[in-house]
Amino acid sequence: MRNKFLILFVAFVGGLFAACSSDDNSVRNVPGEGESETPKAEVTLTLGEVGVDKVDFTVISKNAVQIAYLLTPKSDESITTEVIFQKGITVEVNKTVEVTVNDLHQDSEYDLYLVAKGEDKEVSLIKHSFKTLLPKGLELVDGFMMYDDLDEATGLYRTNLMMSTKKMSQDGNGIEYKDVLIWLLTQEPLVKLTEQSYQLPFGKVAPLEGSYDTWKPLMYYVGKHVKGSDGKPNFQGTAWINFDKNNNEDYFVADDTKATSIEIVDNKDGSYTISGKLVDKTRGEELTFTYTDSKPVFGW
Repeated sequence: MRNKFLILFVAFVGGLFAACSSDDNSVRNVPGEGESETPKAEVTLTLGEVGVDKVDFTVISKNAVQIAYLLTPKSDESITTEVIFQKGITVEVNKTVEVTVNDLHQDSEYDLYLVAKGEDKEVSLIKHSFKTLLPKGLELVDGFMMYDDLDEATGLYRTNLMMSTKKMSQDGNGIEYKDVLIWLLTQEPLVKLTEQSYQLPFGKVAPLEGSYDTWKPLMYYVGKHVKGSDGKPNFQGTAWINFDKNNNEDYFVADDTKATSIEIVDNKDGSYTISGKLVDKTRGEELTFTYTDSKPVFGW
């Protein structure tokens, strides 16, 4: 009888332990043999070199099934992950991918979005903002110099120096493309070479400022930031007209007379070089340029 009681007692206690073990497994939800938890996507976005018109970045991912990036001009408006997947560029998953985006607008702010979807269907979003650079120097390849004769506003003689980073063309409205525009002013009229050409003057170009008694033989109209009749940004005087890939314009003007320097040099071989540094104190930036040519100044 005693042995029978012991057997029943051991069976009862064993049943309690078995019940506890079963409850513990259900709480922890440990995967069964051959099963595993769905891994989450792991992704990093690292900005590399930011240039004048491009940006480099690196994407590293793991356990991802879909990745896309979208680059937009900087904005306060939010963009959904659905829009990024729809309009963005697809990136290879589960590897290291280096990306270069070209044809950006110089001196402009951008937002870079990256979205990744994992096997668990969850989506993660990464955002980086950056600003492209201004070029250290412009290599100008074409130019057009036009003599306007007497400038009634100053009583000086004005010559327009128009130089460009690409080949110019001329239509009925004048020069189609120009980058750097310098309004050159001289106390004496230019020397006439032929019926429609004049000699370009040489020397260091000073800003047109102060009284008549302090004016130099060779001067430039100081640049100014202004607004056009439509209320949009515009310029007066010496400036760099900055065109983006859609031909929209931005203006970098030479409004710092102490730091701006311009010079026209006779190369003694029939050619001349116009070079200088334009400093925009409003923007707190500077731009250098160089242009060599042999064309005389056009005029009537």
